[in-house]
Amino acid sequence: MKPRLRRARDIAELVLEEHATFLNGDTWVHEGDLALEGELEVKRGALLILGNLRVSDAVGTDESGKLVVTGRIDARHLYLEGDLRVHMDVALRGALFGFYAAGNSQVYGRATAKLGLIGDHEWECDDEHYEVSGRFSNFVELQEGDPDAIRRLMGEKEFAILAPMLGLSDEDTECDGYGMKLFLRV
Repeated sequence: MKPRLRRARDIAELVLEEHATFLNGDTWVHEGDLALEGELEVKRGALLILGNLRVSDAVGTDESGKLVVTGRIDARHLYLEGDLRVHMDVALRGALFGFYAAGNSQVYGRATAKLGLIGDHEWECDDEHYEVSGRFSNFVELQEGDPDAIRRLMGEKEFAILAPMLGLSDEDTECDGYGMKLFLRV
């Protein structure tokens, strides 16, 4: 991967002009399709991919990260604390997990995954398809979804760690963050 700093014309070339205000000066740009082995995590800044993104494992944004993909995303998992814009589809072999309340994500195509769990993260996608899904208010309640189906897919130990966030348990579980390690079985 050989990213470069954003140029003014990168924003002008985008189909959706809203990205001009979404992306800031700390934006790195990758021209063309990007394929990576392992994970891609966007932290403290923004990454603009002028093409498709294919990652063998997880794609994630931390609370201060922004990711814009003008094509589609193909990955195992998608972990959302920060902001995401995808102009086409998001095809996941595992889990989509968004929970950070300040983050917002928009997919202008179709999103597919085995597990889709969305908390207080602002998520917009008109065409979502998950084998198992859940919507929850962080640490309050599971608003939609079958907790037993989520437990079977995740595994008992991982589900026990996540249950307080889904509003399904008051137990204080040991957790050093809600990363994709909770979805290793998915």
